[in-house]
Amino acid sequence: MRNISIAAAILFSLSCNAQAAVSYSVTDVGVSDGVGMSTGLSLNTSGMVVVTTPYFDTVDLRFRMRSFVSSGGIASVLETPAGLDFQVTGIADNGVIGGSVGIDDFRSLPGMWSGSELRYLPLPASQDPDWMAVGHVTGMNRHGDMVGASYLSSVHASEVSAEQVALVWRQGELEVLAAPSFHTIRTFDISDSGVVSALAFADGAGAGAGNPHLVTWDGDGTFADLGEVPAFAQWNSASASGRMVGVGPYADGGMDAGPFVFDPDGVHALPVLPDSVDTWAGDINNAGVIVGDAYIGESEEQIAVIWLGGEILDLNSLIDPASGWTLIDAQAINERGQIAALARNAAGEMRAVLLAPVPEPAVWGTMLGGLALVGLVARRRAAKSPRPAAFA
Repeated sequence: MRNISIAAAILFSLSCNAQAAVSYSVTDVGVSDGVGMSTGLSLNTSGMVVVTTPYFDTVDLRFRMRSFVSSGGIASVLETPAGLDFQVTGIADNGVIGGSVGIDDFRSLPGMWSGSELRYLPLPASQDPDWMAVGHVTGMNRHGDMVGASYLSSVHASEVSAEQVALVWRQGELEVLAAPSFHTIRTFDISDSGVVSALAFADGAGAGAGNPHLVTWDGDGTFADLGEVPAFAQWNSASASGRMVGVGPYADGGMDAGPFVFDPDGVHALPVLPDSVDTWAGDINNAGVIVGDAYIGESEEQIAVIWLGGEILDLNSLIDPASGWTLIDAQAINERGQIAALARNAAGEMRAVLLAPVPEPAVWGTMLGGLALVGLVARRRAAKSPRPAAFA
């Protein structure tokens, strides 16, 4: 019985610590960001990281985009045909990378990397020979499904149409999304369960006309209107549990904006840190953990933040202070709790990094399961052991 009690006490202690004492290791993924403006930072379940960083082209005398994929801390450049810019959006668990290929300063085409090959994604055909279909990718899930938009561009000039068509590519196959009674549909993500999320604006001329709504399409194309959301809001990520995160103005009508989460009960403001000037919620995983960044104080220092159990924390408080890293912006989180972020090292260089919870949730599960098994075996042995005669 004493062994059972000890195992139970350890089991209870570890389960509490697994929830309360979260810390992260920091690994440089091998990508430098000279100007601190990296975008598209994302990762898959195995911890492969993709990122797009800007650089100044001294030949063309303009800023360009260069994208990388990193595995095990070793980064490789995604080389495009003719040196075109490639803006990454995400990476699937099988290593397929989705994003947009810039064909000039105004237009792009949706594409995907598979191995070392870049393939363009299909778009709705233009019915006018003087106009061509162009587009971009806005979201991607772990299975490789992507969402985005297409629009028309003149073949003779850098002129594009204002009207966009909402699209989803499921395993590379194109589907056009329709939203009855809505216009100007802006897709922003597709969850691991295959649900497409978008912001759409109501048709008509009466009350509520032109107001933004969150809308979804499930895997078989069924459309749902989730209701009106704050105007001027930008939504960034959706989880398989149906929760979405973004940023928008507060209900008081002021100029300040803050982070929001949408769940089955509606839209809720997320807590922010004291003295925060601006806070951004960038990504949410299926467990409901949210990551982003905040600007703090009069100096508006940028820091990476995380929401755990409804509480916001400075991610820098969860890493070893002697590591020399300062976490600036947490842009993505996977189902293992790993986080892709921008950080500044001790030399002042901006780098892309991978944060890993210590220990990972799977390790906690193994440890807790092992202790539970120890307790079960001890109990069975105690039940089978004969009692001493004096206690019979």
